[in-house]
Amino acid sequence: MRSYSSVLTALLLPLFLFPPPSFGDSLTIIGNSNNLIYDPGQHLYWTWEEATWATPTPYPDKTWEAAKQWAEGLTMGGFNDWRLPVLPNNNNGASELSSLFTQLAQYTTPLMPKLIYWSGTISPEGLGGNPAAWQFDFQYGTQFRATIETSNGKTLAYALAVRSAVPEPASALLFLAGLTGTFWHLRKKRR
Repeated sequence: MRSYSSVLTALLLPLFLFPPPSFGDSLTIIGNSNNLIYDPGQHLYWTWEEATWATPTPYPDKTWEAAKQWAEGLTMGGFNDWRLPVLPNNNNGASELSSLFTQLAQYTTPLMPKLIYWSGTISPEGLGGNPAAWQFDFQYGTQFRATIETSNGKTLAYALAVRSAVPEPASALLFLAGLTGTFWHLRKKRR
């Protein structure tokens, strides 16, 4: 009996601690809504406002401040740790958004609107003497700086929220405690 439980533990424990990647690490639409995507390659959840799909000729409606407040105030799926995505403070290098763009390019039917979205990254040098933040264009896969506010008004774009999907250590410990209890119970039952 001892070797049976040891072998079973040795087989199950690595699968829990290091879960296999999903098939092809492709994006997954979550639930009945069309505005929640899980990216297993980055372990991130993505969402955007459903109203973005509603207008036939969409017009940007969020300032950088409004986009940031929307993301940070969002509660979805019982989680309230949403944020605007991060971009590097240069025009090259991999980012959360460029990875999502690459994943989305594999689909013939768009999973999300191909629009320009705010990032949470402020450009330290600004733009033309005005404060600026980075934006990402999902039509062309490019990122660029845009002024947050100018003398002519505020720049508008869309909001996209992201959150990490890394499992909590407490959940892993709870699972291991339950697994240990089950083996202990089965072992006592067979004696």
